[in-house]
Amino acid sequence: MKKKMSRKQNKGRDFRISVVVFSYNFEKYIEQCLDSIINQTYKPFEIIVCDDCSTDGSWDIISRYKKQFPDMFRIYRHDHNIGHIANGKFGKDQVKGNWTTVIDGDDYWDMCKLEKECATLRKNPKAKIAYSNVCVVDPEGHELDVWHKKGQLAPPSGDVFIPVFSKRFFEGRRSLFRSQLMETAVMRDAGYGDPSISVHVDWDLKINVTAKYPVAYSGATSVYYRDHAQGIHHTLNDNLYDSALTVIRKNLHLLQNRSEADREFVISELNTLLTHLAAIGNHKPVRISLNDVPSMADKNGDITKNNSFQSERESSMKDPVIQTSDYQGENLIFIASQPRAGST
Repeated sequence: MKKKMSRKQNKGRDFRISVVVFSYNFEKYIEQCLDSIINQTYKPFEIIVCDDCSTDGSWDIISRYKKQFPDMFRIYRHDHNIGHIANGKFGKDQVKGNWTTVIDGDDYWDMCKLEKECATLRKNPKAKIAYSNVCVVDPEGHELDVWHKKGQLAPPSGDVFIPVFSKRFFEGRRSLFRSQLMETAVMRDAGYGDPSISVHVDWDLKINVTAKYPVAYSGATSVYYRDHAQGIHHTLNDNLYDSALTVIRKNLHLLQNRSEADREFVISELNTLLTHLAAIGNHKPVRISLNDVPSMADKNGDITKNNSFQSERESSMKDPVIQTSDYQGENLIFIASQPRAGST
């Protein structure tokens, strides 16, 4: 742990950033994660750590950080494992800042991550999300891959709904941006933590936000994503297909206002994705078609909402916590899930 930082460093700034950390048995990694947050050149407004009943020494480490930075940290520990969906929703519900970013406790950031994303948002005032490039590292922190490589097409900015929904965001891979900085009100308006989605809650959130708001890319490699055997993409393979299909069916109506070419592209890419995920989980894939996109007449309840999305784009669980700090008695939603507090 580094020297104590002061809240005075945030004086006069227009971004009060809440960082939400999800923890589950990350004793080996959580200290590097938390150090990367407290050493940011742009200091966060608050750091919220949500531990999903770790069975290792994670909670002891988290508690030490709370003791050293009592005004900065709010920490919560569930009395039983509630799963990454419920833990994620709980953490986001605790946010008090006007901007939110999240991180899994096995990942870490470059020290300029928040500063560069805030600068990007100031240059793009209509954007409600800023994101950075991602570097994949092994359990020891050695670089394995970078999602955007020099010489490739630049990751998209502005209206990125089509590459987000189709999961064709970074060239040559199915990954979306992660640990994005998002306006808190926008995140809450879009909704998050749908209990019917077993894995891809972040994809669902990003689809709904980018359907309405522009996004900005910082151009910096600032997020370090750790690939290890306990990672969610290694432990939830059997659920990937059903979860993706749920997200797709839930959000097909958002294609109503898009061109036929955009709809065809998204449908084609989604079918390719479903075929791949079905093979992983030994499912028989269904095929999505243009006929599955609800017409405006079929989705009367969404017409006003979708039109407002287009206009905006153009113009611009009870008692699960037993060890907490500043806990206000919020109810939680209990969801049966695998024990990993991560993200898509």
